[in-house]
Amino acid sequence: MNNNVFEITKSVPLKSVLAMCGIEVGQNGKFLCPFHSDHNPSGHIYTNQRGQERWHCFPCGLDGSGIDFVMRRYGLEPLAAATEIVEHFGWTVPRPPPETQSKYKPGTPLKFRPKGKARYV
Repeated sequence: MNNNVFEITKSVPLKSVLAMCGIEVGQNGKFLCPFHSDHNPSGHIYTNQRGQERWHCFPCGLDGSGIDFVMRRYGLEPLAAATEIVEHFGWTVPRPPPETQSKYKPGTPLKFRPKGKARYV
């Protein structure tokens, strides 16, 4: 499932991902970088040698994919950022059945309950 989410994000234009984040991208692919005080568009979208769309900001030096942008903008992990993009543009992300999901919730302290006496070999 996880690989499918990352593959689907590759089909979403980077300009659309930035618009999803409230960033207006001009016809020339330039935008105001939200990661520093920017008064003149210093971020831009480009296509790298592999044919992948990327973004770069010259003053702050940040660079990345659409997933990287969403991660940085909202403080998300890669899978969560990819899922946000995919769901925003209408794809359904398959979820594992509840019985296979971990009962651990992030931010919850783990409880260790040893069974029996500890033995050293």
